[in-house]
Amino acid sequence: MEIDEAYRCLKNCHAIEVQCVRENLLSLIENMENIGFVAITIKGYETESAWLTLKAYKGKAGPCYDTGISVTYTGAAIAVLDDDDHWLPKGAATPVCEKTAKIYIFKEYADTVKVSAADEELVKRLELSPKPFMCDDLGVDVESLRSTLPSSKAQGERVALFYAGPFKLLVLPDGSLLKRGRVNEVVEEYARALCQEGCLEVSDTQDDIFRSTFHDEFPDNAELPNFPDGKSRVNSTPQISKAIINHSPDSANWSELKGLNKSLRKKLIHCIETQQEFLMLSGSDPEEEQGCCPSEDVGVGNRLVRAGIMCSYYRSGTQGSCPMGMFAFRGELLPAGEDVEHKIDPVFRRDFQSHLKRLDRGRVLRKIAAVFFIGLMLISIAVSLVKYSHSSIKNQQPLDVYLDLADEQKTAFVLFHRNTRCEQCLKMEKFTIHFLRKHHSDDIEFHLINMDDTAHESYIEFYDLFSTTMMMISWQGEQANIRIIKDAWETWVDEERFQGSLLEAIEQSSRHE
Repeated sequence: MEIDEAYRCLKNCHAIEVQCVRENLLSLIENMENIGFVAITIKGYETESAWLTLKAYKGKAGPCYDTGISVTYTGAAIAVLDDDDHWLPKGAATPVCEKTAKIYIFKEYADTVKVSAADEELVKRLELSPKPFMCDDLGVDVESLRSTLPSSKAQGERVALFYAGPFKLLVLPDGSLLKRGRVNEVVEEYARALCQEGCLEVSDTQDDIFRSTFHDEFPDNAELPNFPDGKSRVNSTPQISKAIINHSPDSANWSELKGLNKSLRKKLIHCIETQQEFLMLSGSDPEEEQGCCPSEDVGVGNRLVRAGIMCSYYRSGTQGSCPMGMFAFRGELLPAGEDVEHKIDPVFRRDFQSHLKRLDRGRVLRKIAAVFFIGLMLISIAVSLVKYSHSSIKNQQPLDVYLDLADEQKTAFVLFHRNTRCEQCLKMEKFTIHFLRKHHSDDIEFHLINMDDTAHESYIEFYDLFSTTMMMISWQGEQANIRIIKDAWETWVDEERFQGSLLEAIEQSSRHE
């Protein structure tokens, strides 16, 4: 399996281990970084084996919401850069989104990163009105860090250290850098503390030694942070990349409310009740094949936009953050230059609530009708629970004789059906055939009787049948015993439960023999 395919199959926040030969280490790390793996660490470098093991997590997917969590780096470096391109200065509490906080609880960070508790009020908001978290401009962090570092390396004896991760790179007080997967040259006084954090001192190596400083990697004249792979990953000013605004008063297709999922429904109702101007939804539309983190709410929201019920625009943020969409009711987002204005339309919101309530009433009535129908059916079946008598059916053979069961006293299941076979009827037939094949293919027969055939009118009248009905014919001595399996209509949606009702009918018949 290719490494990118492994990433797609891996669950969020789960780890994978990959082996590679030493000469392919750096190319594999770069590939894993580009794919989106985080907390990448290398095992086995200190051995003489030609093979190394890399462990990494899938942790970048998910919405960027604020829960008041901050993380603090406490290690020997003065700053670190993680795989989501977040800078963490030593000793400073750095706010992070909930998604990033989940990454920093991985055990690989346990010795050097402290994660604060979440804000309870912000956590409560996650379900209905989450507070979006926009990543800070990384350029500000870089400029602040650059101003505190000397322009040249410190003097003194140097040693070679191999840095195994989990950070992408470490910045030391003299401005020198340690890169993951590289043998790095550092001043001896820093090496002791770094070895306590998992760095390995290398006395004899054939690998190239990395000698670089922060100023080399991030020059003063760079407009944006020039990350080690040469790509600028900061978009410090979110831009409106798409705006879908519908101002037509008669264009709302209210039938689309039938597809409104519970999650977005609760958020929209909460938005109206609290007079919020808009909702922020993070994630990609599930219909987008290349979406980073599919969100059902975003997918349904986009359908309501196309139906003229809502409007939206999207912002693009830093790499690693999900698309952030602003959703409001139709006509409530208005363009204002490169930004938007918000204007609540109470009339349209009342219209929205009215259609939603009308839809809810329809659902309730349909449920009541279904319950009423099932009730009538069960009452009819209960009335029909009579013991079979040969003399009770006028001008027609008894059912056991008609089905050639009487001579050998054969047991049988009988399914009465209409010309037009409904889903319930077809499944009852299918489940019964499966049951008999597995358990009683030799000693129990199965028969179908068409209720719309005039030849069967007397059976329909005698048993008071009006819909699909499952019966069982068994024997007590010389007497045929017919019972309606009343559980069949209640269990037809579940094959295991339906077959259980058949088994119960057989067991009851055995107890009465």
